[in-house]
Amino acid sequence: RMNAARALGLHAGLSALEDLMEALHDPYWRVREAAATGLGRIADLEAVDALQEAFWDEHETVQTAIERALSRLELVSKQR
Repeated sequence: RMNAARALGLHAGLSALEDLMEALHDPYWRVREAAATGLGRIADLEAVDALQEAFWDEHETVQTAIERALSRLELVSKQR
């Protein structure tokens, strides 16, 4: 699941958005981290709510990935 989330974030683009947002709720923290990272790479503003909901993840590494993704999305929103 972790590798699938990574691959989606790297190669699938917008078509992976829903799957990655869903993966933010996976029981395994590495999947959640990969999903947050992928959402940051895709940088679609539709992911903001899902990332904000998942922000207080129990795992610090996931929180850091979510912070990075939200920062990137903030930059994208300022460019538009």
